[in-house]
Amino acid sequence: MRKLTVLAVCLALVAAAVVIISGCGGDTSQAKQDMNKGDQLMTQVETKAKEFQTAVQQGLGDITNPATIQKIKDMATGIDTTAQQSKAAYAKIEALKGVPDYVEYADLQIKLIESLSKSVGAMNTFLDQAGAAKTPADLQAASQTYQKDLQALNDQMTKLEEQASKLKTDKDL
Repeated sequence: MRKLTVLAVCLALVAAAVVIISGCGGDTSQAKQDMNKGDQLMTQVETKAKEFQTAVQQGLGDITNPATIQKIKDMATGIDTTAQQSKAAYAKIEALKGVPDYVEYADLQIKLIESLSKSVGAMNTFLDQAGAAKTPADLQAASQTYQKDLQALNDQMTKLEEQASKLKTDKDL
């Protein structure tokens, strides 16, 4: 009888451990799935950003031309739209239990996306100012302000990207 009691207690402990582990695994599995979705979308953002950069370097035309301004804004909107989809995937991780490393990674990625959106906003402001520029001096002043804002945002995005990458590698996410 005593052997059965000990065996029953051991089985109950094993069953409890399995329930606890499977509960953690569920959130971990979901966190990894959401992270991978966010990362896939961010890869698309990077691809679109490279295409954007190439188009700008090849010269889209006169920066004060309304058609050029609209083309640049449309490309930037496409980048930001995909980034916002990525942000939504990362945001799902924050509601999960028992996955603090994934939550930290998601927070870093969300901050990076917010900075990216600010850079798109700064660019749109610059383009509006470029389109309204009456003199070359107006265009130069708008360009200098934009470059200063963009540099600060780029520095911030680089730091966030490095932190997220290091965390993902260190924690084997």
